[in-house]
Amino acid sequence: MPLKKLGVVKNIAEYVGMDISHAYDDLIFLNHHAFILQFTENAHIVMIHRNGEADRSALQDAVSILKGAAR
Repeated sequence: MPLKKLGVVKNIAEYVGMDISHAYDDLIFLNHHAFILQFTENAHIVMIHRNGEADRSALQDAVSILKGAAR
């Protein structure tokens, strides 16, 4: 697996008002509990795992903001 860009992800999360609460192996837990992030084999792609119990509308908004900041 390539080098994980935790610093880049941290900067993006903080830019949109989220904080990383914990990072473990390839997982990134945010203070926003509706989803977690996961590094992939591609250093430029981070997967988003959504919490099925989270409010869909709020979740979509948060994910859209995070994706926009990442671009």
